[in-house]
Amino acid sequence: MTTCSVGFLAFCASLAILFPMIRGARPRQALFLAANLFFLATVVQTKRDAAGLAGFVMATYLALLLVRARPSRWTVPAVVAAAIAVFLVLKRYSFLEGMFPEPLWERIPEVVGISYMLFRFIHMAVDLSQGMLPPFGFASYAGYQLLFFTVTAGPIQRYNEFYAF
Repeated sequence: MTTCSVGFLAFCASLAILFPMIRGARPRQALFLAANLFFLATVVQTKRDAAGLAGFVMATYLALLLVRARPSRWTVPAVVAAAIAVFLVLKRYSFLEGMFPEPLWERIPEVVGISYMLFRFIHMAVDLSQGMLPPFGFASYAGYQLLFFTVTAGPIQRYNEFYAF
C-alpha cells in the first residue's frame, strides 16, 4: 500500500473513526501498533527486510534499557555510536562495501524508515539519560518507532508527544 493510494486513505479514515472510540493510553497504543504492523506488512518486501526492521527496533530498545540501567556519561555515546554503525550498514553506504564479503553485502536487509527510527532512538537515549522521558515498555517503544504515518515520510515526533497522544 502506498501513501498516495485510495487504500491508504481508507486505512487512515478507518483509524480516524476507531481512535476516538477507544479510551485509555494502552488500548490506543495497541491499536496503533496493530495498524503499524498492518501497514508495514504491505510495504516491507521480504522476510529478511522484516527481520532487519524487527532487529533494529529490538536492539535499540535493549540499548535504551542499558541507558536506563547503567546511566553514565559514556553509555549514551556508546549506544548511539553503535546504532549509527548499524544504520550505516543497513543503508549500505558504499564506503563499507569492501568490508563485507559480497554474498553477505548483498543479503543486508532494506529497512523502511531507518533514518527516522535512528533519530527517534537518539532522541530517546538522550532524553532518557536526562530523566525527561515518561515510562515506556517495548510495546510503546515499538509503536512509537513504527508509527505508520511517520515511518516513511516523517516528521520526527518526540516520544513525550506520542506518549500523551
